[in-house]
Amino acid sequence: MAKALQRYPGKFVDAFIDPGVTLVALNIRGYENLLVDYYQDMKKVRWLFDGIWEYQKEIVLKWKKAGAHAVSLYEE
Repeated sequence: MAKALQRYPGKFVDAFIDPGVTLVALNIRGYENLLVDYYQDMKKVRWLFDGIWEYQKEIVLKWKKAGAHAVSLYEE
């Protein structure tokens, strides 16, 4: 990534993560199941979201190391 970003000196580089945490959770659990989890077992939802975020946070750190100025996270 860093080598590719060197091709754009003086430019603002905005990295992009898609899908975001909620969209990944919806794909893992399914829309209906995730809504039921919100109601019945919020600990499960927090555990799922935390795990997804920890993974995506590593992606953000890689973009930072590569030289990106910002990272946009797409979420519905």
